Amino acid sequence: MIQGSYMLGNASQSYSYTICASPATVQWLLDNYDMARDVSLPRSTLCCHYFLHFQEQKLELIKAISFDKLIHLIFMGLRTCHLETRGNSKYHY
Repeated sequence: MIQGSYMLGNASQSYSYTICASPATVQWLLDNYDMARDVSLPRSTLCCHYFLHFQEQKLELIKAISFDKLIHLIFMGLRTCHLETRGNSKYHY
């Protein structure tokens, strides 16, 4: 279980959440990814890499929304942005 929190607007409202992620998921992210300036990675690429690895190892997958929150908890300060052409944008980390 990993706990995190976030604040909205002027920090007058804060929310907390708990993610049930196995230690194997956390370790896999730390072993395979790192933050770097001026670099972006399509979210779909990371999710596909995660899905393939965990299926091969027959490990339990977590839901996409939980996986996204887990990534932001592990890699504090990571930003998500839309890239590509208008109408065909994709999320990138």
